[in-house]
Amino acid sequence: MNLDFLPEASAELYAAAEYYEEKEEGLGCRFRNEVAEVCRLMVQHPLLWRERPGGYRRVNCPVFPYYLAYFIRGDRVVIAAVAHGHRRPRYFEHRLGRQPRGAGIVGAPRDRIDHANITLEFAQNAIRAYNDGLYAGGQKNPDLDRQALALFKGGLGLTRELVLDQVRFVGVDHGGAAGFRAAHSLVPAIADAIWTLRDRYANLAGKAPSVLQGRTSVDVIAELFAPFRQELHGKRNWLVWATKFWHFLNSDAFPVLDSRVDHFFGTAGRRQSAEKYILVCDRFREFVSAHAEWLPALRSIDGGLAWSDTKLWDKVFYGSAELEFPETRTP
Repeated sequence: MNLDFLPEASAELYAAAEYYEEKEEGLGCRFRNEVAEVCRLMVQHPLLWRERPGGYRRVNCPVFPYYLAYFIRGDRVVIAAVAHGHRRPRYFEHRLGRQPRGAGIVGAPRDRIDHANITLEFAQNAIRAYNDGLYAGGQKNPDLDRQALALFKGGLGLTRELVLDQVRFVGVDHGGAAGFRAAHSLVPAIADAIWTLRDRYANLAGKAPSVLQGRTSVDVIAELFAPFRQELHGKRNWLVWATKFWHFLNSDAFPVLDSRVDHFFGTAGRRQSAEKYILVCDRFREFVSAHAEWLPALRSIDGGLAWSDTKLWDKVFYGSAELEFPETRTP
């Protein structure tokens, strides 16, 4: 049997892991490992758990208050939801029976494609996966990127209302809130914090050096990050939201750090902070320098959709998580 995740289930897994990592360093990794072990059991014994109305089965995580809802399609176990036990029951029913796009990434690091073992062919396929992929709202990823570019065309907004629109778009539409819907309420607070130092903020972000040519100081990153350190339900470090926002202000200087990039570079066990982002940028720079000869082939596959090489590499890292990996298989 093979294991697949629907995109929504994959997003739920990443969001929950990020939440737990914010609560306690290493807790997010323990959650992912527990989900991985549950997945292995499901693949080995897919009929062990009873079928429920709607044609799905459910397996509870032994420690964390989550369960995995799955259905069987041919030789595939398809995860439809990684659900908290207190969520509305069967909220995921509309997903049941859908065609999966690829396997979830829940295995131990040795099972995963990452910065140490990726090939050019895989990187090319990752770009295709990104460009063909649909975001949560049903739009193609490149279409959503174009909307962001249009919104940030003039840089940081010149009015509070435009800054508010930029913060909202990145957090809500572009997934900066990383699956935490309640965090959408933080948009006004983040926008106001940026607006109060608008000129300095725009200057710091705009003058940051290219990530491929130098390192932005940790003090600058910490200052840019400060507006995104808003408390909500025990979480206060919205680093994904921040890095996506910076990326659209100055894509050459600021690569996106989301859960997929986090795991690609092996930094998922570290607390969200300015220091962590500096580390990811260092690993980004090292990886790109070591694979610079791939650029012509990657640009050709992308067809000019990426507006910078930093964005092109981001597609590789993000798209890697959308592809099917040869993991968790049984005869």
